[in-house]
Amino acid sequence: MNGKISLLLLSLIFLTSTPGVCRLSFQEVHVKAGEMAVLQCPSYRGYSDGDAEVFWTSHTVDEMKLFNMSTSAEQRQMGVLVHGRILVILRASVNHQGNYSCSFRNSSRRSWISLKVYTAQSRECEQMNQSSKECYTEEYCKLYCPEKNVPFNTLNITRSSITWQKEGGSSPKDGYFPSVKKEDSGIYTCTRSYLYDGQIYNMTSTVRLDVQPSKITKKAVIISPKNNQAFDVDLDSTVVIDCKAVTSSDTDELFWLSGDSFVETNSSLPVFYNYTWVNNTEEINMTASLVFRQVSEEDLSKNYTCKLQSDYETNFVTITLKQNETFIPPVIISPKNNQEFDVDLDSTVVIDCKAVTSSDTDELFWLSGDSFVETNSSLPVFYNYTWVNNTEEINMTASLVFRRVSEEDLSKNYTCKLQSDYETNFVTITLKQNEPFIPPVIISPKNNQEFDVDLDSTVVIDCKAVTSSDIDELFWLSGDSFVETNSSLPVFYNYTCVNNTEEINMTASLVFRQVSEEDLSKNYTCKLQSDYKTSFVTITLNQKAVSHLAMGLCIFLAVLMVLTVAIYTMFKCNIIIWLRNSLGCYHRAPDRETASFEDSLLNRNSRRP
Repeated sequence: MNGKISLLLLSLIFLTSTPGVCRLSFQEVHVKAGEMAVLQCPSYRGYSDGDAEVFWTSHTVDEMKLFNMSTSAEQRQMGVLVHGRILVILRASVNHQGNYSCSFRNSSRRSWISLKVYTAQSRECEQMNQSSKECYTEEYCKLYCPEKNVPFNTLNITRSSITWQKEGGSSPKDGYFPSVKKEDSGIYTCTRSYLYDGQIYNMTSTVRLDVQPSKITKKAVIISPKNNQAFDVDLDSTVVIDCKAVTSSDTDELFWLSGDSFVETNSSLPVFYNYTWVNNTEEINMTASLVFRQVSEEDLSKNYTCKLQSDYETNFVTITLKQNETFIPPVIISPKNNQEFDVDLDSTVVIDCKAVTSSDTDELFWLSGDSFVETNSSLPVFYNYTWVNNTEEINMTASLVFRRVSEEDLSKNYTCKLQSDYETNFVTITLKQNEPFIPPVIISPKNNQEFDVDLDSTVVIDCKAVTSSDIDELFWLSGDSFVETNSSLPVFYNYTCVNNTEEINMTASLVFRQVSEEDLSKNYTCKLQSDYKTSFVTITLNQKAVSHLAMGLCIFLAVLMVLTVAIYTMFKCNIIIWLRNSLGCYHRAPDRETASFEDSLLNRNSRRP
């Protein structure tokens, strides 16, 4: 068991550290024995909870695939519920401890979850499931029991109750303190109870409460905008500039000035301001929004001041408006940063670095490590530069050229750099040698192939496949159900794998101990599950029919035997005399009795019709 888990973890480390291999996500879940454990498969871009099938696999002692538990009875028997991205173990035990993996159908990404089950109180388990809360003395304090974001209603699980308990002290009702005290600090354990199928299941978490001395801080400060900030605007456009402030007194005032004159709140004027505020427990958030209906030349010539008038402290910021100019920030469009390019040794490769800017003084060039790549086309590695100046932007291209890709080229980093007075951009790329790829394919049997078998006979059907990935899986299905590898069953399969230098040969042998009528009525599917492509072939069994040639031969032999007996019976005397004469017995004179016997036989024969 430990060897299997170690091998799995080594595989995970290899997959997550090898370039070009899809990186896997990994997470840990800690739970006490007897409590409910919830495993969630991370969602990927392009997949939602309702439109993609999720495959769950447990890598524990049983090595059982959970996604084939199609009935609620099977799930209830194992104490496991599966619903899309959610896997719930109602009462976790050490048998459930191990690694679990999940993946979406047709997705190349697989996520791993390590479930650790503790049979006794563990400091590690407590810390993994612990949150913190800070409150201040003589103030209201509310503890919240953490809960996983799980749609329990879709699993027919009902939330029951929450109980709180403190280590070595009294427990707050519902986690609520009307006026918290310093001695209330400590670790609190909350237990969430859930009802499912008439049974109660629990999940516990701990909350560390830290009660600090009460602090009343007087503050009055403008958060935004910054003093002397200039705002780029378009003439005749509507512009709103928010002045945001934080204070501790509801008597403070926040307003706008135009020069030395007050801006009014009358919304029918060309320039006015709106005022809003939100009174939180510890502070007051104020906003004064300066509104320009249509920005004019006159507005561009004025200064506008946001002022926070407070008995504690007075703050102000002054801003100006500036007409927008057509400006395109310099940016590299392609390639992407840290992009890898698959190449063949000794081949010619050209990689274009494309950028857009608005200044013809900007420069686009390539670096090899920290050294400049030259434009000398006689060198093994060089670059060409072209640019097109459109009305609104300049399109630049620096083409990095490898005459013949070498081993040295594969070991270096190449950086495309856009040097600008406004902002410097760069992207770094690497070259990677192409590796031979063998697409996964099932070689035999053929799809819809029929196999002639005898009832009660032992039959073995090999499904053979070739692939280049050792994480691909080859297995058999009976209808929609998985055929198991348990050799004590009437129908099972054996799996073998041979990893050659360039390819992996896989064989899944479907074994029928004694072919039955039920086996003849089913379809059997060999499936090759791969991140690249999923393949399958379906076969059926047919009962052997009696050969027409064999039946004809049997009839011929029977007729021949009947004719032989009839001929011998009719011509027995003639045959005896012929044999005697043939053996040379004619020279001996027959005695009277013998002659009489022969005459009688001949006479009897002659009388027959």
